[in-house]
Amino acid sequence: MNARGPNAAVNAAGGDVPRPGTIHITPPDQHMRLEGPVPFMISYKSLNRFFTRLLNA
Repeated sequence: MNARGPNAAVNAAGGDVPRPGTIHITPPDQHMRLEGPVPFMISYKSLNRFFTRLLNA
C-alpha cells in the first residue's frame, strides 16, 4: 500500500504509538485498541472496501 499513496502503511504491533499520516494495519478479524484522544477509528471491513475501490478505480 505504500506505493499507492503518500501515507506510510505499517503492520500494527502491541505498544505502537499512532503517528499522523500513518496507516496501522492489523490482520483480518483482529482489532487495534487505542488509548487517549483518538481522532477516529475505522473498521477493517470499511478500510478493505475503501482500498478495494481505490485499487480498482
